[in-house]
Amino acid sequence: MDPKNKKYCGFVSSEQKKEIILFMEEHPELKSGKFTQDFSFKTAQALWIKLAGRLHSLPGAHKDWKQWRKTWQDLKSKSKKKKTEIRNHQMGTRGGPAVADLNSDDEKILELIGPVLVDGDRNVEESSCHFTVSSLNESTFNVEPITFSPQSNHPTSAGKCLTTDDKYTSIDHLTSNTSNRKKTSRIQRLNKTIQANDKLIELTKEQNNLLKRDVEAKESIAQSLKALVEYFILKDKLSSIFSFF
Repeated sequence: MDPKNKKYCGFVSSEQKKEIILFMEEHPELKSGKFTQDFSFKTAQALWIKLAGRLHSLPGAHKDWKQWRKTWQDLKSKSKKKKTEIRNHQMGTRGGPAVADLNSDDEKILELIGPVLVDGDRNVEESSCHFTVSSLNESTFNVEPITFSPQSNHPTSAGKCLTTDDKYTSIDHLTSNTSNRKKTSRIQRLNKTIQANDKLIELTKEQNNLLKRDVEAKESIAQSLKALVEYFILKDKLSSIFSFF
């Protein structure tokens, strides 16, 4: 059977999962899948092929190296999802179905990928937006200043009293700016296309001029040769006449 058409199947066994985790501990540069100057794609591919050989010696699934790489990605995603579900369940009312605890494999996987990829960087504060709406009547509504945090990166913006007749002028202005930027980008791309077409037309004209000159030169040479032939013919005739006398 052609190896390219070979289908791999079977379920990943517990032994194979543990072997994958062990291999990632031995090769930490492989766990993230990021390439550097010292860790190229070919190096990673060789390691995955090596891991596939070790996994095939164990009972369970039989896959190529790309499928085993996808298996590792799935294991990371499932462990992170389980950790998130447990955390959300603990922070909530604990209602709904119970969430399964992390097993030893999940804990090792989460330890390998690090807390930042699981929970995010806790040293970075998320921006927040706070609105305070005052009394609302039939014609106007007031919006207090909008505060973004952290303030050092997001300065406070003054609020504005809008009326229903304004038809959300501020929002329309933002939408208009976005639309104008898109139009400008399209116009710039169109101008570049036009300039490229103009250059192509100029090159075509130059090529046509060169071809025209070439044809004219060849026609001139042909006429010269024709005149030369006629000259020799006339010369032969005159020679015959003079020789007769």
